Amino acid sequence: MGKPGRPPKWLLIPLAAVVAAAALIAAVGWGGARSGQNEGTALLTAQAEIGGIVNIVNGSGAVQPVEQYDIVSLVQGDILEDDLEVGQTVTAGDFLYRIDSADALNNIEKLRVALERQQLSYEESLENAEHLTVKAPAAGTVTAVHVQEGDQLGGSAEVATVVSAEQMRATLPFNAEDAQALRVGQEGAVYLEETGESFAAAVSKIAAGSYVTADGAQVSDVEFTFANPGALLPGGTATAQAGGFACQAAGPVDYSAEKIVRSQVSGEVISVPVAVGDRVAAGDTLAVLQNKSTEVSARSGALALQDAQLSLANTEKQMDNYNITSPITGAVVAKSYKAGDTLDSNRTVLAVVADMTSLIFTMNIDELDIRQISVGQEVEVTADAIADRTFQGRVRTIGLMGASSSGVTTYPVEVLIETYEGLLPGMNVSADIVAARAENVLIIPAAAVQRGNLVLAREENRGRDGLGEIVEREGVPAGYIWVRVSTGLTDGDFVEITSGLAEGMEIAYTPAVAASGEQNFMTFNAMPGGAMPTGGGQGGQGGMRPGGAGGVVVRP
Repeated sequence: MGKPGRPPKWLLIPLAAVVAAAALIAAVGWGGARSGQNEGTALLTAQAEIGGIVNIVNGSGAVQPVEQYDIVSLVQGDILEDDLEVGQTVTAGDFLYRIDSADALNNIEKLRVALERQQLSYEESLENAEHLTVKAPAAGTVTAVHVQEGDQLGGSAEVATVVSAEQMRATLPFNAEDAQALRVGQEGAVYLEETGESFAAAVSKIAAGSYVTADGAQVSDVEFTFANPGALLPGGTATAQAGGFACQAAGPVDYSAEKIVRSQVSGEVISVPVAVGDRVAAGDTLAVLQNKSTEVSARSGALALQDAQLSLANTEKQMDNYNITSPITGAVVAKSYKAGDTLDSNRTVLAVVADMTSLIFTMNIDELDIRQISVGQEVEVTADAIADRTFQGRVRTIGLMGASSSGVTTYPVEVLIETYEGLLPGMNVSADIVAARAENVLIIPAAAVQRGNLVLAREENRGRDGLGEIVEREGVPAGYIWVRVSTGLTDGDFVEITSGLAEGMEIAYTPAVAASGEQNFMTFNAMPGGAMPTGGGQGGQGGMRPGGAGGVVVRP
């Protein structure tokens, strides 16, 4: 039914058909003692007419913007600048507020210094951890191993002796005067006695003193170094020349350097993977030490460095919070702070921006009606604050979680209003959801349908096309027959007849049924395919009155 103060929907239907139907109404009396009723009981008559039925579920709510954001400050400080006013339209990303960030910048600088210190500390602890593995400084031959597994070493203990195999050296006697004419780094050549091969060499050392050979020559030793092509071994002999001077005699060829490798940190020897005579490359492991303190220090340093990096990154990221922008495109509907105000450490709402392209509201629908509601259904909306104006909406969402109160469960249904001129956020509205609609269907008053889907029809309709099964039973008024019908949609006042009657057939029913919805001599029966509810979700159901349906009480 319509709401108070609003014309019921059935009045919107043209009344021509109703007037025509009213002309067909006649007085009918119950037939004799066989009926068991008092003679002269009045009937209401109507015709089966083509019309429409609409099931409406009612509700109410307060309209709000479709999307609304509180502009919240996540930092504290003085507001240096603002660029918004109530009613102003802003675009997503537009600048709104700038907050003083001087303290934050100072904090960032302190964190950067702390990070650099932690980096140095970590590198030192990492280097100490790396020194637990003692490595060969250059390629060569292991000539001595000074440790074994289980030894406890200090910070500078001998681990192994490695003679470099990459460079060879030959120490040769030169005439003392010739030797003094040479200089370290001067280029020359070395000649192997056994093979006759020659190698480019350089003077690497010149003895300061001299000595006399067996044949009486005054000589000084000169050392030459040259690259080992890869096959030379110590033990051979060679001669050399440099600066136009030649040596006085041949001399031995040996590896150029011998290195005693020492530990750089203390610890227990847990592995010695080399032995005397082994050839090693630069970086090969000579021994492995274990020191829990050093290992823990390196791991702790790595974690502390990571923590310092995260602290700096998080603080730098927070700098974005000092320049506040709009998260959406919309209108500024509230402004609580302006330039010059000071913000404390609480999450403070500075302003509110709302998307006003459409409005929404939520209405709670009874559990008995919720299955009639679906997304996209049309909704008719009215507001007490705006008289004589109707807004069109549609169902946007249907909540799955119901709320129970006083034994009744309701479900939230969100309605979207896209054209809302005149409505303001917060206004209370009433809504009618069109749950079901049937147009151009055959309808009769719902009260005319009795238990078993029986309808009292005129005897003269017997034999006409479209008439349903005739049911013989006692208590039939004179001139009438009981006809079985099939029903469809109903709005509580009228019901759709899908079969059993044809357009224009006259029917009758008692005044008690018309007034109360219950037969005075027969219990009301729900109809399959379209049960006739007696009320709507929140305020009952309304229906569109059919054209041509009507009835009057005819007194005998």
